[in-house]
Amino acid sequence: MADVIHFHCPACGISLRVPPAAAGFRGPCPRCRQEIIGPDPALGLDARRADTPPPEPPSNDGLLSGLPAPAFPDLGDSPPPFSQMARATEPMPLPAQEPAAGPPADLPPPVEAPAEPVPPAAAPSGSPPLLRTVLILACLVCALIGLMAGYLIGFNQNPVVPATSTKNIPAPAADPTPPAGDPTPEVETTPAPVPPAEEKPPAEKNPQSETPSTPPVEPTPPAPEPIKEEPPAPVPAEPAPPTPEESAEAALRSFLAAPDWRARSAYVLDPERVRPKMEALAADGNDGPTADANLKVAASPPAEPGAPRLFSFILARAGSADGFPVAVAETADGWKVDWETFVEFRDDHFQRFAAGEGSEIGAFHLLVRNTHYFGPNFPGIDKLTAFRVDPPMPDRTRYAFVATGSDLHKQLADATEWGAPCSPVLELFRKIREDGNSHLEITGIVAPNWRPAVH
Repeated sequence: MADVIHFHCPACGISLRVPPAAAGFRGPCPRCRQEIIGPDPALGLDARRADTPPPEPPSNDGLLSGLPAPAFPDLGDSPPPFSQMARATEPMPLPAQEPAAGPPADLPPPVEAPAEPVPPAAAPSGSPPLLRTVLILACLVCALIGLMAGYLIGFNQNPVVPATSTKNIPAPAADPTPPAGDPTPEVETTPAPVPPAEEKPPAEKNPQSETPSTPPVEPTPPAPEPIKEEPPAPVPAEPAPPTPEESAEAALRSFLAAPDWRARSAYVLDPERVRPKMEALAADGNDGPTADANLKVAASPPAEPGAPRLFSFILARAGSADGFPVAVAETADGWKVDWETFVEFRDDHFQRFAAGEGSEIGAFHLLVRNTHYFGPNFPGIDKLTAFRVDPPMPDRTRYAFVATGSDLHKQLADATEWGAPCSPVLELFRKIREDGNSHLEITGIVAPNWRPAVH
């Protein structure tokens, strides 16, 4: 079978080709877009326009005209007895039949029914059972031929045209080569006019069957839009109460920002006792706020039973990398600043006292260590024990002496491990020797630690 089927479009004459699977397809021509039906070589059908009816199948009336009429012998009025049929020895030979003129090519050859073997028996010639067998066989052959002829006639009259689909059957490819002859002119088909439909007269209205007209329904007014309730304004959350550290820092910042000693005295411990000292210091010109101070918490020492809470802040002034501690204690009136230690560290009282300024006796907040003495010797040093003392600022180390074996010596030795400091408040005496030089002697312990007294 050929791989493709070549044909010409019956509308425009263009050469087309389709695969054998699309034989008899129906679809538009790719050139003229006319609806055409492709050829079907298996059925002997050529390509045609979709509006052209299929050709009439050939008549099959003469298929059986060439067959001779079967000759039936005269059987008489009554059938032969059964005994004669059983004694038939030889089958009667069939009459010769000529082949039918022009039988269809697809007709199968006649099927001969196998003859059952008959036991040999003597029978006279011209036995009726043999004729009956021939008659039955002839009827079977004629019925088979008629069945095949009817099948061919019905198949030719109603050819099967496969429905086309643009999805499943490919459109015929246009052959770029023009047809050998003149293309078949396109025939325009005019659709037959459709007769107008007859208008039926309107049916007469029965006044009894008419129902009274329904009065018009007034439109329902639209429902008013629901009033949207505005959500209540959010109530601002109450700020969380400040922590003790925040309260202590706020009191210290207010103390530093106070414009003068009177305003500052509202934030100090024991103001009744401290105010005269603050006034005297302000008279010397040392008053006003402490500007550009940086604060950070240095420590929060645990409070002893019954003692107030305390925070120690490191205060670094502008232009100074080193700071000094400031104690802020909790009282019944709020957080208050230890003004005396603040002034002592801010004005560097210990360094000025050791250098010979001011009175010969003073009390200072110091770090005390029990270490070796590496300073110069002086008369009577063999009866003294040296302790290293430092204020809480760098580069201010000094040595202070106490009589060896005295009670004060024992107290300081018990309070300080070797090399480990303690932080008492010491009373110092600046002793001037006969050679004009001086050294510091510890004359008492004012307090065992730096925690301020809260009254």
